[in-house]
Amino acid sequence: MVLNCYLCKRCGEPILLPLETLQQTFEFQDHPSKDTYPVAVACTHCMTVESYTEADLAGFEEVSNHSHNWDVPEPWLKCAEAVCREEMPLFVDWSAPSAAGTKLSLLRGLKWGNPQCRFGHETAKRMW
Repeated sequence: MVLNCYLCKRCGEPILLPLETLQQTFEFQDHPSKDTYPVAVACTHCMTVESYTEADLAGFEEVSNHSHNWDVPEPWLKCAEAVCREEMPLFVDWSAPSAAGTKLSLLRGLKWGNPQCRFGHETAKRMW
């Protein structure tokens, strides 16, 4: 399994997101290339949501076993600019530690950095 490695923009810890998960998310989208579109990712260490692009990749890692459970809660994040229609998936690792142990408590515990659409606009923060 190939993992994309991003470094968290807040704490600097590596975030290992499976390439296959990323590809499956964009499989039925109208985007011509998933490499040019940002994705929002919640850091598994500090739980901060930031946007990442191909330019943010720190490298790749190949592993035979990966214990994380990444998913994209619906709906996707929307750009906060009224005239912009950009959306971006938010990847959350359901195996990340959570005080109450539920998906909803994990989502409510996310910290928001400055995730931006591909045009540099802030995305609207989700409240669960």
